[in-house]
Amino acid sequence: MFKHRIALLLALLFVLFAQTAQAFFGVPYITPAAPVAGETISVNVYQGGGCDAIGTQAIPPQISQQGNTITILFNGVRETDPDWCIYGDGAVTYPVGTYPAGSYTLQVDLRYFNGGKYVIETLGIVPFAVEGIPPAELIAAPTLNAAGIGILLLMIGGIAIWACRSPKSSLVVIALVCLPLAARAQDVRSNRTIELLLTTAPGAPTPQQLVDYYTRPVGPPPLRALTDPPAESVRYLSTERADGDFLAWIEANPHSVLAELERYLRVVYPEGTDLARALSALQADPYVKSAAEPLEMEFDSVSLVDFDVTGNGAGPTGGSQYGRDELNIDAAWQIAGGYGLVAAIDSGLDIDNSALRQFLANGQYLGGNFIPIVSKDLGGEGTGIPNGATVDEIESMTPIACNGQPPQLPSLAGHGTHVAGLIAANGDAGLGVRGTCKHCGISMRKITYADCGPEDVVMPFTNGNAKIAALKT
Repeated sequence: MFKHRIALLLALLFVLFAQTAQAFFGVPYITPAAPVAGETISVNVYQGGGCDAIGTQAIPPQISQQGNTITILFNGVRETDPDWCIYGDGAVTYPVGTYPAGSYTLQVDLRYFNGGKYVIETLGIVPFAVEGIPPAELIAAPTLNAAGIGILLLMIGGIAIWACRSPKSSLVVIALVCLPLAARAQDVRSNRTIELLLTTAPGAPTPQQLVDYYTRPVGPPPLRALTDPPAESVRYLSTERADGDFLAWIEANPHSVLAELERYLRVVYPEGTDLARALSALQADPYVKSAAEPLEMEFDSVSLVDFDVTGNGAGPTGGSQYGRDELNIDAAWQIAGGYGLVAAIDSGLDIDNSALRQFLANGQYLGGNFIPIVSKDLGGEGTGIPNGATVDEIESMTPIACNGQPPQLPSLAGHGTHVAGLIAANGDAGLGVRGTCKHCGISMRKITYADCGPEDVVMPFTNGNAKIAALKT
């Protein structure tokens, strides 16, 4: 009986400590842990969960010192929209400098764009001491690696099964012991955002009234549905607000698409909120025209090795391509052969790809649907990085060297090219791929810039300013 209780207790402890990760920045730390005078000190910050990222090259961090207090200000992103949680996990390492013997404090700050303005957040404060002479050599202590931990778990599982005499209890223990091994970070990341559209009915609050209230809340919120459950913040969906003649036109046309875009808000609730109840309250409010959770989707990329829109052998004469045959697109082309202009807000595209390009330099018509004159690079908006002359995914990017590594181009470029091909790739280009819309022009809005990411890999960073500007241009 005693052994049975011990086994169950061990299993329960494993369950309790098997917490899955959410998007986060880890506690900063320095290397080397015990620096000596004249030795370069680097700060390390782990980013995880896909929604948070730090850049170090395109916009280098600012390092300042007052007395023995050192501050490093990184530039990065902190996404609240799951659709844009595209960043990898890993540690960002950046050299801070060398210092004489003494005691110091390193403050690690992050600046990111949020809610129409830049926010500075302190990620951590690291006290450290610099010795004047090298410390005594440390003796390495053995620790369990991944294989050792796996063996330990197997041993505990075996003990638990041996201790449980009945078959049912054995199965329970097996399930409890193995549960931590199946945990995934994405399993516990819950959405906390609802996007709502305000009406223009008499008495309805304006978007500005709601945003201003949650900047400095005094009294009850202007929208009753936000009180139960209480919202944490309210932000504009589009932070670039209309003004001048454009504002006058919107006010005169309150039912237009552009006017509704101005009235869209993003409501963020505290962690653990019953979002279904919050959604029901908003949908029942007479001043809310619509309310819904953001669509769940992933922003994935191909590597530069496959930087193309080439298919897998599926040509214009047949074969399956992204479910295209199942959608019966060819039959739709027979009755819908008109023209449309599609705006793509993405990472740019390969402007020379024969399935996308319209003309060669000599004027030869290729038939692609990418239209350069209505496309724009907005990746540097508000960052101090100049926008490129084209929306090419890689041509306008200078190779970047991260922490002494050889210069490299973004390793995840290619997403925009892939998406553009799905929209309107020219099936006569001989690449074995056809777009969905035969006569649709592509107006690309590039919203990324290149910078150093985790593990010194150059990657495209989405720019909050650019996303909003892309919606308005």
